Amino acid sequence: MSKQAMLDTINPEISFRNGANVSVGKRNVRRFNGTLCVSASGKLWAITPTGPKSAIVDKAGPYLHDFGGSKAAMGKVEGVPGAQEIAPVVTLASLGIDRPAKPATKAVAPAVDHSAEIAELRESVSVMTQMLAAYMKHEQ
Repeated sequence: MSKQAMLDTINPEISFRNGANVSVGKRNVRRFNGTLCVSASGKLWAITPTGPKSAIVDKAGPYLHDFGGSKAAMGKVEGVPGAQEIAPVVTLASLGIDRPAKPATKAVAPAVDHSAEIAELRESVSVMTQMLAAYMKHEQ
């Protein structure tokens, strides 16, 4: 099974390993010269998918590209191409993932005619109002 076929998301959970140190975070998967990678710490790192929604990055190994800092990687340094220009985020289609169509939304239930109940309640309120008026008149 190819690396591309294992991932079923473009934003997997990544385990960044640097010797015994491991940190976990989510990153968008990118493609640099045909290699799946992520941008972290101002560099592009190759990923090794470990499941449909997870991958590993070995930060003790060599990086694919050095941007010269995180701001440059984010495209915030004028004249320096950012990660999106050098290694664009992959699409589901480029990973060979064909998502099933979303199910059609359920039709809204037709409105129920409550006019009879409303008329009955209005009649009750009218009777109570008349009774209250009679009581108030009697008390004076």
